[in-house]
Amino acid sequence: MLIKINWSKILDGMAWISCGYGVRPRYTVFLSCILIILFALLFWMGDGIVVEPLNGDIPSIAPQENLDFLDNIYFSASVFRYLATIKSILGWLLLAPFLVTLGRTMIL
Repeated sequence: MLIKINWSKILDGMAWISCGYGVRPRYTVFLSCILIILFALLFWMGDGIVVEPLNGDIPSIAPQENLDFLDNIYFSASVFRYLATIKSILGWLLLAPFLVTLGRTMIL
């Protein structure tokens, strides 16, 4: 039996959750904060951050006991910001091929 996926409903739900159909910017801020905290919890519970020694020795791969939850939130927010920057750069880079493709389909 083949399960039919209603992509329209899924995309509609994602539009409501992420930005409130484009009219609720606080939804985007709230979702960003939730994602940062969720990934900070995953880093904290899974000992996902490894601190390299300052003296140039071989880095330890053992989990560090001196990192608290605020360190994990800081790391998660930094990664989130870097990913958002990369996403925006890729958006600008992909805009040119999109416009060329759109122009060709409109001319033909």
